[in-house]
Amino acid sequence: MSEYYLENAFELNKEYPDTFKIPSKKEIDSLKVNDLVKLIFVEENDSSETIPERMWVKIIEINKDNFVGILDNNPYYIESIKYGDEIVFKVENIIDIY
Repeated sequence: MSEYYLENAFELNKEYPDTFKIPSKKEIDSLKVNDLVKLIFVEENDSSETIPERMWVKIIEINKDNFVGILDNNPYYIESIKYGDEIVFKVENIIDIY
């Protein structure tokens, strides 16, 4: 079974500032439990092809820059996670806020 990692949105924003936007520090600082955030999950597999998926995660715990959430989508490609799974992530993984 393949595994996944979470993309670093801050790094993508630095590399592509005109096309890859991220939430402001003010928006991220205002996040609370039950808010939805979008993360980029990237499947790690044996082939050279990686397939990123952007999916929503519902926040269930916040500890400074560390978050725990529940996956609010069923992945299309990534088989190692499913709707309802617990996801641990950091502030730099957040690409969007609903």
